[in-house]
Amino acid sequence: MESKSKRYIVVRFSELSLKGGNKKEFILTLIRNINEKIKAENIDAKVLNKRDKLEIISEKNIDKIPSVLKYIVGISSYSFFYETSITKKNIEEVLNNQLLHYPKDTTFRISVKLIDKELYDDKEKVVEWLAWFGTNKLGFKINLKRYKIDINIRFENGKAIIHFGKKDGIIGLPSGVNGKALALLSGGIDSPVAAYKTISRGVNTSFITFLTSKTSNKDVLDKIKNLALQVNKYNGIPQKLFFVNFERVQIEILKLNDESYRIILLRRYFMKFAELVSKKYGYKFLITGDSLGQVASQTPESMTQINNAIKKLIIRPLVSLSKNEIIKIAEEIKTYNISIGPGDDMCSSFTPKNPIIFPKKGKIKELENMLINMEDILYKVLDEETRVIDLGELKND
Repeated sequence: MESKSKRYIVVRFSELSLKGGNKKEFILTLIRNINEKIKAENIDAKVLNKRDKLEIISEKNIDKIPSVLKYIVGISSYSFFYETSITKKNIEEVLNNQLLHYPKDTTFRISVKLIDKELYDDKEKVVEWLAWFGTNKLGFKINLKRYKIDINIRFENGKAIIHFGKKDGIIGLPSGVNGKALALLSGGIDSPVAAYKTISRGVNTSFITFLTSKTSNKDVLDKIKNLALQVNKYNGIPQKLFFVNFERVQIEILKLNDESYRIILLRRYFMKFAELVSKKYGYKFLITGDSLGQVASQTPESMTQINNAIKKLIIRPLVSLSKNEIIKIAEEIKTYNISIGPGDDMCSSFTPKNPIIFPKKGKIKELENMLINMEDILYKVLDEETRVIDLGELKND
């Protein structure tokens, strides 16, 4: 990079400007999240708070920063900025160095703001000069509507400040400003998306998955681990993955004669157990990937009876989304191909041929009264059959 120029990244906030008195806390959380990701990638950089934006500076690793920012929620957009003294030579040198790799006939437009008028007192003269340089020296073509490069230049305090458009970030709240929660993670498409959507509302999200000896093969374990790792990239700080052998509970439910209620009862005990984990580790609420009417356990009646199993709040970020909408998000966050890989969760082999669609509260109570010492069993599973993994210490296969 030319010695007379400074290069840095400007990060613009997404929803933070709407949050009034909480804005300072949200900005500090966003800075913490960026620093956490930078540190994890061994990138030497500094994040500076400029009130209405952030600046990231790095002498050696500036080009690595975008690979970090693409996983951080709370960023509207970001841009590389180039700052140099106001001389035609310096400005042309920046343009040449940064744009020379584009092919000939690349389309561009120019935006100019003159606060310092030492070199030019009319911005049209600047536009004319830059247009000439872009077309004659770089071989580009001007197109004000369909442009590939957006050249922005501001003259201020003896400096020319240049950037070439912006990259979109992930709009939302910095993960962590709304505490932490626990997502029920299966090997399917929906639950990773539900966890991601919750993270984007400012919640650091951990994961819990329920297995049995029959479903604890390598394919399933690898799938769950890799799904958790992929979604965890969007957390502000690394979270946890809970592997739970739930076979003891499943065996008890299988003793009951009424097969149609099996999946409702199993999901109620998922919630009861997840509530125990939440109390132990301080999670505010639970997250599921339910989408209204998608399967028997996701009718309004079924979801009501599942909710009634516990006092802890259960949220369902995907409740009104279609399968196609969910798949689109899964593809964007790179979980879709993992989800459709080999390995089925325990619900797949446990669901009866004719599951109940409109479960009755009285019937559920009757069946659960037949189950002996279930609270003790849940605590034994928590103490003896639960493996807790720090996702910051794992790597994808």
